[in-house]
Amino acid sequence: MMVENGCLPYTEALKGEPLLQSGELIKASPIPNPESLASKQLMPLWELGKNFLQGNPHFVAVAFTQFRQKSFELVNGDPLLRRMIFFPCILANLPDDYKDYLLINPKLAIPSPADYYASVEGCGSIDFARLGMVVRRPYLILLKTYLWRPGKEMLMASISLRGFDAGVIEHEYLHLDGQDATFFPENILDFTDQKNECWHNRDEAQAMVAREVRDITAGRDVQRYQGWLIHQEGKLIVVDRDGQYLRDF
Repeated sequence: MMVENGCLPYTEALKGEPLLQSGELIKASPIPNPESLASKQLMPLWELGKNFLQGNPHFVAVAFTQFRQKSFELVNGDPLLRRMIFFPCILANLPDDYKDYLLINPKLAIPSPADYYASVEGCGSIDFARLGMVVRRPYLILLKTYLWRPGKEMLMASISLRGFDAGVIEHEYLHLDGQDATFFPENILDFTDQKNECWHNRDEAQAMVAREVRDITAGRDVQRYQGWLIHQEGKLIVVDRDGQYLRDF
């Protein structure tokens, strides 16, 4: 998702900012009493998230555990306030002006039984987003979170997210716990396996998987990746778009 212009002066410094890599992320502690946070505490962090995405338009959201200390120093933000996600998308069942929010202390629940879909994505904490992946993501997520943006009062919201929004939030939520997709290799699809035998989705979700895999093999919107991370025979390896081995991961 591209975000609008209007960058602040330090946006240029955030372009290409190296995010923490796999295994380097920390688990963020819950933020005590989010309702008591003042706008002057939250504004630098909101600017950090918004301007990082403006400077790195292939990213659609960012968890604050991915930022290095110098990123917080750049905006004079509090690095202890890390259990939050900057999520620019319009959330599913809130009014249209509810975008560009900080999600503070988010909690997720996945309904059971769950449908899944294949999310085609990269990750700034896995080889600096140079590898694409097809990741098994829940089609529906129940999100409970504090929301804040400039000019708005802090509020607690319970939101149902579907499809792409649900996948993005799960992706970023894992970062808040110091994890990424490589912590769950069974959820990284080997799209070279035409049977997809390890996927136990319902028919509708399996159809979504098939569509996403066709997009990869057709080369649609995947040119920016230098390889694809897949889980094959119990290990993660990197292949090209045609499934040919490139290197070990």
